[in-house]
Amino acid sequence: MNTYLAKLKAAEFARKRHSDAPSKPSELGIEGFEGASSRHFPEKEPAAHLCSVIAVAVKNATSGHPQNPRNVDPAAEAEAWRDRYEERCGILEFDHGLSRARAEHVAFQNIVVEWMDAHPEPSQAGWCAHCGQAEATTNLVVPFGVEPERYAWLHLGCSRAWHGARRTKAVAALLAMGVIRPADGSN
Repeated sequence: MNTYLAKLKAAEFARKRHSDAPSKPSELGIEGFEGASSRHFPEKEPAAHLCSVIAVAVKNATSGHPQNPRNVDPAAEAEAWRDRYEERCGILEFDHGLSRARAEHVAFQNIVVEWMDAHPEPSQAGWCAHCGQAEATTNLVVPFGVEPERYAWLHLGCSRAWHGARRTKAVAALLAMGVIRPADGSN
C-alpha cells in the first residue's frame, strides 16, 4: 500500500506542476488494485477522487489493524490503540508544531472517533437505537452512518444523547486499554 500511496502522491504533485501528469492508475503502473479503476480517476478531476481511492486502499489493508479488530486478541488490540495514540501525538507535536498538551488533546479526540468508527453499533431499521421506540409519522427514525449495514437508526431528538453515550463508551474502552486521557481533562 505504501508504494501505491507514494505513486499517487507523486502523480498528484506532478499534476499540479504539469498539466500532462498521469491521472489514471494504469498510467502510474499500478496493476491489480481493487478500486483503482478509471472511475476513481476521471480525466478532469483526479485530485477530487484521491481521497476515495486512499479510503479504498486503507479499507483493503486494515485487516488486523486497530480499526478492524477482528481476529485480534485483546492485549494486541490494546497495544495497537496505545501505539496509534502515541504515534498521532508525535506527528501532531513534531510535524505540525503543536505543544505536547495540545497534541495529546487532539490525538485523543481523533482516537475516540476512530474507536467509535471501528466499533459500530448498528440497529434495526424503524426502531431508535437510543430510546428503543418505533418510528412514528410524527417522530421519524433516520439512519446515522455511511455504510447501510452499519447504520444506527435514531430519532432526531435522540441523536445527541446517543452520540454522547457512544463517546462515553469509547473513552472508557480506550482508558481501560491504557490510552492516556490528556491532562486538560477533555474527553
